[in-house]
Amino acid sequence: MPHLFQEWVFDEYLEGANTAYYSSQDFNALLGSADKMFLGAIADTVTGSSVTVTVDLEVSGDGRNFVSKLGTPPINAQALTSGAAGGAAGYDLGTTPSLGFARLKVTLGGSTPKAHLRVAVSGRST
Repeated sequence: MPHLFQEWVFDEYLEGANTAYYSSQDFNALLGSADKMFLGAIADTVTGSSVTVTVDLEVSGDGRNFVSKLGTPPINAQALTSGAAGGAAGYDLGTTPSLGFARLKVTLGGSTPKAHLRVAVSGRST
C-alpha cells in the first residue's frame, strides 16, 4: 500500500456552532487521489462551553457538487477542552470508493465555540 502524501490541508480560526468551513480547493484533486486516509486534527485557543469538532470527508465527480463519503464523519463531535490544546483523529478505510475530488468539511459544536484548528491528512492507495 504505497504512501501518496502527507499534507496540512486545513489551518483556520473557526467561530460559531454548526458553521461549515472547508479545506481549500487547492487540495481537492490531491485528496481525491487517495483510496485510504488518516486525518489528524490539532486545536488550540479553544473557547466556549461543551466545544466539539467534526471533520467530514466529502467527495465529488466534478469538483463542484460534493456529498459526504462516509455514513459517519471520520472525526465526529470530538470534545475539545476550553483553554487547552487538544487533538482528534479519524480514518477513511477505503471501503467506499472515492471520486476524483475530495474536501474536508469542518464544524464546531457547543455554546459560542471558537478554536484554531489544523488538520493533516495522510493518503494511501490500495
